[in-house]
Amino acid sequence: MAEHAAAGDAWKCRSRQHVLAHHISAPILVREDLSDPNDEHTHGGDGNVVWWGRWASSPSRTVFGHDPCPPVLTPGDGSPYRARLEAQAQTLVSGCATRSELATGADASGLPPSLAVFMPDGATHEGTYSSDSFFDFRVVDATSSRSLRQMVETLVRSPATGYLERPADGLGKAISVCGVALPFLEDRESGTLAQ
Repeated sequence: MAEHAAAGDAWKCRSRQHVLAHHISAPILVREDLSDPNDEHTHGGDGNVVWWGRWASSPSRTVFGHDPCPPVLTPGDGSPYRARLEAQAQTLVSGCATRSELATGADASGLPPSLAVFMPDGATHEGTYSSDSFFDFRVVDATSSRSLRQMVETLVRSPATGYLERPADGLGKAISVCGVALPFLEDRESGTLAQ
């Protein structure tokens, strides 16, 4: 805080975005569904409102009842919403490791945190409070299969700094799979390989 006060930018200490991007040294877990259908996130199913975007005359005016209106991004493959989430995740990953004040040494209080980013495409708004989402939903590629449960377990066992994992649907050849029917997936109760 003293560094920011001395530089005349003490406001950064009150900015959640700045603190998250530059000063969090505890391990971080991010879970985001690339096609989250939650009506709270999609303005009643019409799309994700970008309130800070450039307001203009658009088909979105039927959603809001006035013109101009903010842009609306629809979820799903090929949408700007998915591309925006992927870009934000990449910015978080690379920023923590290279651009944060922890990474550059401007904040000498510690090192950048370990980071796990789990991004399936399941068209579901569930998290750790749902057994199906926590145990059964996976991001799978040719060499691995990761559930949210496995991500949490690995992050907890990992060092506080230096660990990065980012399984995401569409990253490389990874795809999302729902259910435990595939024989190579781990059994959700015992943690042993299914027979």
